[in-house]
Amino acid sequence: MKISIGIITSDNENKINTLLASIKKQVLKNITIDEIIIISINKLNIEPDLKPKIKIIYEKKRNGKYYAINSFLKKTRNKITILCSGDIILENNFLELICKPFHSKTIGIVGAHPIPIEIKKTFISRVNKYIWDLHHLVSLVEPKVGEAIAFRNTGFLLPNTSVDEEMIANILIKQGFSKYYAKKAIIYNIPPTSISQYINQRVRYFSGHLFLRKKYNYSAVSLNTVVVLKKLIQNLIISQDKSIIFIAILFEIYSRILGYFIYLFKKEMIIWKVWDN
Repeated sequence: MKISIGIITSDNENKINTLLASIKKQVLKNITIDEIIIISINKLNIEPDLKPKIKIIYEKKRNGKYYAINSFLKKTRNKITILCSGDIILENNFLELICKPFHSKTIGIVGAHPIPIEIKKTFISRVNKYIWDLHHLVSLVEPKVGEAIAFRNTGFLLPNTSVDEEMIANILIKQGFSKYYAKKAIIYNIPPTSISQYINQRVRYFSGHLFLRKKYNYSAVSLNTVVVLKKLIQNLIISQDKSIIFIAILFEIYSRILGYFIYLFKKEMIIWKVWDN
């Protein structure tokens, strides 16, 4: 199975080279990396090992992540594509595991299992860990997609959106495909390191999902209050760190209120501030 990898980044080359190093270490049996396309706003100095397979497309200005993804989709030549943020690290068997579900012709998009990197043990790092643990539990019920995904390239392009991975899921589901959560396909991501970064990210996700539901009649599972509350309560019962869960809940309520006002005033966060953690 030949695959294309698209990397969307506004980060520095150190993070990209870390991601590329994890791609180089992949243990591959049933797939072949045919091309790697990087969409970047910044000039990059790429490590030489993977250069023959890499094409870099530089954007003159930031037009939103959906726009960068469309630049990738216009250039890619394979039917199975991997889409990654530029600040993640892949487990060595990630590509094999996230592509395996495509042996079923019904699967259109596959979500990964993100685990946050704890750069420094802080209050907000504990909140991040809880939220991504909840993301995993919810995905076991209905797949959530984000950070890194694999999907069938059926020739579509994205409309403007702040929640690009779920938009891709929406398009493919409407084409008759289904979602899948590859719980063993692990990536490591860099989460927010401050409360303001964290709130801003949660506001963007929630408001973006509301816009997606209104415009396209597609609901991300995070809008399914019953599923989220059920998993939250289960986690609360078994957790040894209940204070962090209560704080995470307060942050989420506050973020959803702000996100709802953004939704009411019809100001979707297509372009957002990039932080350097």
